[in-house]
Amino acid sequence: MAHSLEAREYLEEFCKLDFNDRQEPGTELMINQLGYFMFNVNKLDIYTSNIYIANNLYKAEKIYIGGSYSYIYAALETLIQNGLHFQVRMLDMEISNWDSIQISWKLLSQFTKLKLLYIDGNNSTIRNKSIPDITAHLPKSLEALSIVNMPYYNEPFHSGMSSSNLKVIKLLTLNFNQELNNLPHCLETLIIESGEFNRQVDNLPSSLKHLILLCPKFAAPLDNLPHGLEYFAGLHFNCFVYPENFYRLELANLPSSIKSLLLDKNLYDRHRTIIANTNKDCNIEFYEDFNNFEFIIKNLCRVAI
Repeated sequence: MAHSLEAREYLEEFCKLDFNDRQEPGTELMINQLGYFMFNVNKLDIYTSNIYIANNLYKAEKIYIGGSYSYIYAALETLIQNGLHFQVRMLDMEISNWDSIQISWKLLSQFTKLKLLYIDGNNSTIRNKSIPDITAHLPKSLEALSIVNMPYYNEPFHSGMSSSNLKVIKLLTLNFNQELNNLPHCLETLIIESGEFNRQVDNLPSSLKHLILLCPKFAAPLDNLPHGLEYFAGLHFNCFVYPENFYRLELANLPSSIKSLLLDKNLYDRHRTIIANTNKDCNIEFYEDFNNFEFIIKNLCRVAI
């Protein structure tokens, strides 16, 4: 796993993390059903005294940490202090509550072999309803980032992101509404689910192949999506906001490179015929269930070959 994966492979890993119980044990000691070592910062002595658990820990490239923010911070510190951070390629953090006023992501930059990072905020609230920028502290090695279930996360992408190696960015953050500046030049997949997002999307990187916008307030034109884009899904979705209208602009200027579209039923009914006439090789489908993210992400995984 030390080598880079394809964007599709990262998407498939995110899909597993999205829809499975990550605390469900697998067949090996302290390894969950998805192959992640379930690291407990309070049991390091126990791990090292048991030859079987120690063997699983010291060869683990995938680590799961679950608990309060302060607990997860302590677990990251412990991994670093014991040199285990150098072996981690995939890191899954499930934050049950934000029990600290001071939130920092600086420790992430020390995981210099990290390829995939999954941060789940569990929809838990934070006292000041503000979570600082995660993208300012990502290691250069990172290729896939998923930030989910953080209702109040609304930070712009850090300027250093443009030179990063990220291929996949997935944001399920209901209040995200920032300009899409500083996106990586090698980005292939961008997924945004937000009840507030309504920004221009005419400056996306030319490398982009897959775009999902599940953003019911989005009302900007889709006339300047990058040539080379192969997949688009959106727009209407249940993000706990209920706009009176669906997307009202035309979809007449989609790039000729588009191969697959997955539109909300309203968009599909309005635009299917004209899109089929102008993009004859494009497969056009629709979704009616505005709550079913699983259907949409699995649709992308199916076609993103």
